[in-house]
Amino acid sequence: MKITGDQIGKVVKVLVSYGATEVYLFGQDDGLEWEHYGVGFATRGIPDNRYFSAVGAAMVESGLEINLIDLDREEDVARYGYDQAQKKKIA
Repeated sequence: MKITGDQIGKVVKVLVSYGATEVYLFGQDDGLEWEHYGVGFATRGIPDNRYFSAVGAAMVESGLEINLIDLDREEDVARYGYDQAQKKKIA
C-alpha cells in the first residue's frame, strides 16, 4: 500500500492542530509516495494529555495507521529508532 502526499498532509494538519510545533517524517522515501510499512512521524509540542487523541484523530483523518514518537519525552524507547533513521522536517 502506498501513502500519498495528501495523506501525509492530513496527518500533519491534525498534529499541528493538537499543538505540534515540529513534525518530522521518517522512513523509506521513494520520491512522491511512501511505503506504508516504512513511515513514522515524530513531533514536539503536543501536550501529554492530548497525545493519544492526536494519534487517533490523525489516523481517522488520513485513513492510515501511524507510528508517532514524542520527542519531548526523553524516555521514549522508540526514540532510538528515530535517532538512527533518516528523517525530514515537514512542519
